[in-house]
Amino acid sequence: MIHTSYFLLEEVKNYAEKLRTNPFFAKRVKKSILEARKVLNSEGIGKNIPVELNRFLRNVNAKLCEFDFSQLRHLSYHYSAGITFTTTNLSDVVPKEMYDVFIRKYGNFNYIILIDRNLCEKRKRFVLAHELGHIYLNHFGIRNKFVRFREYHRDLIFKGVYSESHLEDLKKVEKKLVAGQEVEANAFAGELLVPSAVLKDTIFNQNTRNIEDLAEIFNVSLSVVYIQSVLNGIAEYLNI
Repeated sequence: MIHTSYFLLEEVKNYAEKLRTNPFFAKRVKKSILEARKVLNSEGIGKNIPVELNRFLRNVNAKLCEFDFSQLRHLSYHYSAGITFTTTNLSDVVPKEMYDVFIRKYGNFNYIILIDRNLCEKRKRFVLAHELGHIYLNHFGIRNKFVRFREYHRDLIFKGVYSESHLEDLKKVEKKLVAGQEVEANAFAGELLVPSAVLKDTIFNQNTRNIEDLAEIFNVSLSVVYIQSVLNGIAEYLNI
C-alpha cells in the first residue's frame, strides 16, 4: 500500500489553492476545464474510467513517441517530461542523425509528442494529457503569433523606434504567456484524466473516498486527485 503522507507537501496544497483563488490562474483554469469537458463530451467518455488517451491523439493527428531526453539537441530539453513539436521545427529538437528517421516515421502527423521514457506510467499519462492540452487549447498558434510580434518589435528596436528596455518588457510578457499556458495545460490534463462529474460520482455515490483508491481508479497520481478535489470544492471529503 502507498503511504500518502509524503505527497501532500505544502507546495501541492498551496498550488491547488492558488489555482482556485488567484484571479490570474482561476480564469485560465476555468477556461481549460470547460474545453476538456467539451472534448470529453465529444468523445462520449461518460464514466469510462480510466480515460484512454489514444483516441485524442488520433483526433488531432498526433504521434506519441517515448524517448531518451538526454539525446535531444538542447540541454534545456533534458529536464523536460514532455515536448510537442511539428516537422517544421523538428531540426531544433532532435539530433541531426535522427532527423531523417523522424521525418520518415512521423512526417505525416500534425504533431509529434515526445515523452521521457523513464517516467512511471501515471506520470506519462499526465504528461501526455498536458501536451494534448497545449494542442486543444491552440497554444502553439498563440505562441507563434507572439513570436512574430516579438520579432517585429526586435526589428523596430534595431531601427531605433524603441529602446533596448522594450525588449525586456517583451520578455516579461512572454514569460507570463508561457506561465499561463502551462497552468491551462495542467488544468486541461486534470479534467481530462479525472472528470469532475465522475470524481463526484465516485466519491459520493460509490462512497470511494480514500485518495489512494481514487488514484488507482483514475490511473493518476495522488496529487492529481487532490488538486481536482480542491478545484471541485470537495477535498474535505477525501480520506488522506
